[in-house]
Amino acid sequence: MASNTIQTNSSVKVICLLIGIPAAGKTTFTRNFKEYLKSVDSNLEIICVEFDTYLPKDTRCVATPVDVFEWRKHRDNMRTQIATFLDTQDTSSNSKISVLILDDTFHYRSMRYEYYRLARGRGLGFKQLFFEISLEDSLCRNKTRENKIPEDTICNIWGQLVSPIVSGLNWEQDTILVDTTKEFRYDLIATQLEMAATNIVPPPCDTKQKLIEKEVSRKETLSSVPHKCDIFLRKVVGGMIKVAQESGMEREEVVKYAEKCNTKRREVLRDLSIHKWHEGVTQFDLEDLLRQMMTLEV
Repeated sequence: MASNTIQTNSSVKVICLLIGIPAAGKTTFTRNFKEYLKSVDSNLEIICVEFDTYLPKDTRCVATPVDVFEWRKHRDNMRTQIATFLDTQDTSSNSKISVLILDDTFHYRSMRYEYYRLARGRGLGFKQLFFEISLEDSLCRNKTRENKIPEDTICNIWGQLVSPIVSGLNWEQDTILVDTTKEFRYDLIATQLEMAATNIVPPPCDTKQKLIEKEVSRKETLSSVPHKCDIFLRKVVGGMIKVAQESGMEREEVVKYAEKCNTKRREVLRDLSIHKWHEGVTQFDLEDLLRQMMTLEV
């Protein structure tokens, strides 16, 4: 992606992230949202960057630890080029409210936070749309796509997805939850984006923002060990699902198995939280426990 390929007649006022697993409807939403805004003569202008257009296919999902370097390198490059575009855009024209929509999975919270910081450092608004969809529905939708995504990629990202934290003093609290089983309310989303244009992310020096970030940091520190356990268990689940797929299991059975794996993963994490036995636990202990809890063997 070259930063000068983004064409707009007005400066970007809001960065909006689309969060969700593949085939959740993010790209379709953007296309229809643009048509809606045109039909109502909205003051919003949408600039969309579809990461799949620029990222190599083998770096769209981290399948193994070996892939992490390439995966991170390409996404860091995307973020650098987007930052360059924002820094070199013409800010003299304000005919419309330009919203930069970034269409990727953004399944890790750390991925999303980098763009929050980018918006904060440039005095922009920030908004997230989280497309909630079940794994089964996603796989069904994928079958109707012209360019189908490998099912193991969808399963892996679904297993790695860290949902936005939308409650409390948190930078993700203004995330819009999009129910993919219902019709999109384009009017409400447009209103939220217009509000975000005037409600810019406070700079770090802002006292209120400092208090918010201090509280968030404190909570994240307290939960850092369970969070690391969760990340590890998600990788274990992803590996178990891949083994199930390679064993020749039917797709419907793979979906049920994936859901069962993640249910057990949540039970392990709940035990971590309740009994606070995570202080001395190792990754090997976690993996063994998860596999012992599984009653369905591949």
